[in-house]
Amino acid sequence: MKELQGIVDWFESEDVNIEESLTKFERGAELSKSLKEQLKQVENKVQKIKLDFGIDPAADSES
Repeated sequence: MKELQGIVDWFESEDVNIEESLTKFERGAELSKSLKEQLKQVENKVQKIKLDFGIDPAADSES
């Protein structure tokens, strides 16, 4: 997550090299994909836990 934020910060700077931009953009896309996959795995685990405890997985949690 920190690495992705660093890439975003770099793009927001004024000294952006087009070749380096492509490399950083590709790395950012890889990191984004990986984070989305990790998030999906966590969401699936939460749904399984809810089902195991008889909680409607579609229900929003209220604390």
